[in-house]
Amino acid sequence: MKKRERFKKNGNIILFPDLDKRLVEKGLDQLKQKNFSAAIELLNEASQLNPDNEDVFIGLVLAYFEAGNYNEANKLAKKLLQTGIGDYFKIVDMYIMILVQQHEYAEIVMTIEALLEEKEVPPEKIEHFMNMLQFSRKVANSVQEQPEPGYYRSPSKD
Repeated sequence: MKKRERFKKNGNIILFPDLDKRLVEKGLDQLKQKNFSAAIELLNEASQLNPDNEDVFIGLVLAYFEAGNYNEANKLAKKLLQTGIGDYFKIVDMYIMILVQQHEYAEIVMTIEALLEEKEVPPEKIEHFMNMLQFSRKVANSVQEQPEPGYYRSPSKD
C-alpha cells in the first residue's frame, strides 16, 4: 500500500492517519480533567470518523452524564443497547445509573425485569440487579402513592 492510500479522504479533506484514535485519547483526557463540553465535542467528532468504536460511545455517555445532560446520555445508552455496541451489561449499568438521575424508577423496574426474564444475566450480577429492582420498585410505588403537588386533602372529620 502506498503512503498516500493510507490517508482517508473525506470530501475534499484528507484526514491524518489514526485521527479518530487521537480524538478519542484527547476526548477521554478532557473527560478525566472534567472539561465535559470539550470531551463531548472531541468524542462526537471521533464518532463521525469511527462509528464502531465502543470507547468513543462509552466516553460520550459518561461525558453527557457528567455534564448533567441526562437526556442525551439516555438516548445514546439506549442506542448502544439496541445496536449491541460495547459490553452489554456495562452499558445496562450505565443506563440504569442515568435512569436513577432522571428519577425514572418505573423504567428501571421494566428494564431489570426484562433482563432477568432473559436469564442471560451473569451470576455475579444477579444480586446487584435484584437489589436495584427491589429499591426501584419501592421508590416507584411510593411516588405513585403521593398526591400531586398542590393537591390538598381536607382533614377527615371522624
